[in-house]
Amino acid sequence: MEAKNGSHGNLESWPEFREFLQNTYIEKRILDFHASQLFKARQGKDEKVADWIRTIQTFGSWFHEAALLNCSEGARQAMLDSSDR
Repeated sequence: MEAKNGSHGNLESWPEFREFLQNTYIEKRILDFHASQLFKARQGKDEKVADWIRTIQTFGSWFHEAALLNCSEGARQAMLDSSDR
């Protein structure tokens, strides 16, 4: 495989290209998904407050875990600070 440009220009094999795609896109999609779930969550009409709190804590925990995957230290800290607020 011959790559022509960008940060993937030095890749020489399909496994390297696959790893590049995973590192570039999968974690971001996972983080975006969890952020979306967390920030769009609403308490159900008949949902108990304790159940709602557990739901938000679970979403927050998943977001934190996703933020820790393959992020630079600065980006990781900014995401965790944002989620803590």
